[in-house]
Amino acid sequence: MLSQFSLGRQRASAILHLAGLQRRSHAFSKPIENAIQYYEDLIGLTAIRQAQEEVIQCEDQLSSAQKLRREKQSEIKNLQGRLRDIHTELDRTSRGEDKYLDLLTEEHATIKRERHLMEEFEQAEAAEREAFQALSARVRKSHEKERERGERTKYWSISASLIGALLGIIGTTLAAEVRMRRIKEIVPTAAQLTPMLDKIAALVDKQHDQVASFIGDVRELMHFKGSEKLEVQPRVDSASLERVVSSMNEQRMSLSKEMDELKRLIAVDRALEADNAGIVYVGSDMEMLLNRTERNLESKMKLQTLLVYG
Repeated sequence: MLSQFSLGRQRASAILHLAGLQRRSHAFSKPIENAIQYYEDLIGLTAIRQAQEEVIQCEDQLSSAQKLRREKQSEIKNLQGRLRDIHTELDRTSRGEDKYLDLLTEEHATIKRERHLMEEFEQAEAAEREAFQALSARVRKSHEKERERGERTKYWSISASLIGALLGIIGTTLAAEVRMRRIKEIVPTAAQLTPMLDKIAALVDKQHDQVASFIGDVRELMHFKGSEKLEVQPRVDSASLERVVSSMNEQRMSLSKEMDELKRLIAVDRALEADNAGIVYVGSDMEMLLNRTERNLESKMKLQTLLVYG
């Protein structure tokens, strides 16, 4: 008893578990079925399926009507054959015999039965014709549904192609707009470049003035005439302005330190010579040093000018 009770409980739990799985699977499959049904309704497959089912029903009705008509036709043929036999026997039978009366009675009943079967046969023929006409109408309707579905599919394809092309154009336009905005954000405008160019020009002029002042100081100290002042005609370019400004600031500071050190050395050498001999003498080494320094400064200025202005 206990084993049967436990077995029954296990079966009941298994049935409940299976029912729960079926409910969950139905809950998951129902949205998918609804989506499929909506797609079929949209493209016309549902109407075509209904038309095909109607055609099948009409075919069944036509087959039943033909079967009934053949049965009635067969019964009529049998009755007509029996009537011919009765007529033959009546011709052979004497009218005074009892069999003659029986044959007449049977002939009368057969004729009545034949008349009834003829009516049923005509009804079966009419039903067959109606079933055939209904089948023809359903077939034409099914063909019309097929044609409509083809036209609808063609129109949907054209519409989808147009929508896809329109979305592609919109996407390309948006991408180009975003790209142009990024380019505008990366590339500075003329209003942003003007202060930077003014700053670069000021730095170049300042370096140029410092070099010219340094060369003048050296000439005054050494009574030495060097090359003429370097003239630079700036040409503006907007490439890497921030990096160029930073580099020029560093080079300007380095040049200032070098020029101050060189001034100090010349002044010390000048003071020593004045203390020792009281005569101003510029040696060949000092002259070469000054010429080399001036050339180095001019080359640095030209190089910076080329880097900045192209």
